[in-house]
Amino acid sequence: MDSLLISIITYKRPDMCRRLVDLTRYETDADINVFHDGGGLPYYHVDALQFTLHKPPGHRHFAETWDHVLDSCRKSDADTFVFLPDDVTPAVTNPVERMLSHLEHCDVIVPLVDGRGRGPCWVPVDPVDERERWLTHWVDGCFACSRDVLEALSWRVPHIPAEHFSTNASSGVGKYMSLALWRSGLRVCQVSDTLYEHGEHDSQMHYDERKRNPL
Repeated sequence: MDSLLISIITYKRPDMCRRLVDLTRYETDADINVFHDGGGLPYYHVDALQFTLHKPPGHRHFAETWDHVLDSCRKSDADTFVFLPDDVTPAVTNPVERMLSHLEHCDVIVPLVDGRGRGPCWVPVDPVDERERWLTHWVDGCFACSRDVLEALSWRVPHIPAEHFSTNASSGVGKYMSLALWRSGLRVCQVSDTLYEHGEHDSQMHYDERKRNPL
């Protein structure tokens, strides 16, 4: 198997982060990097390499977080990458292994099925049912891909125009990554049956928005 690097972004959820690291470590001995968004103390007793990002938290600065994460991936020797937010938990056994098996059929796989359903999201195309996967063309902060995909992104989040934040509650990271991947002609798919669960908890980034529109 190609070498694997798993990156977890966390903010003010130490117990959830520890649980996710422990469950992931139970399945795989791959390297795990934990990124503390906006500073804070490292989570002790977490079997992972930890980075503290000294930057403002929140959706307007989330692209900076992802730029740190992607640059860390660039500097690694890994061939395959998994990205997990701290607020997901496995819904099946061996979710990482199952996620990676989909990469034989697509360039990017999203292992989380949430309330956004199967309609278009961020790109102007309808998803296509491929039985075990849906060709959706959109990605969010939970996915797996090969090194070639991150090279296509130039190892950073595409430019997010300032006007995005005047009309949109989101960070823009998922939207502009999705648009760049779609324009590159890469196959971005979502699993038909979720491998992770998002759980019921308050959003740390979009508290009011997620109360109105839960994932």
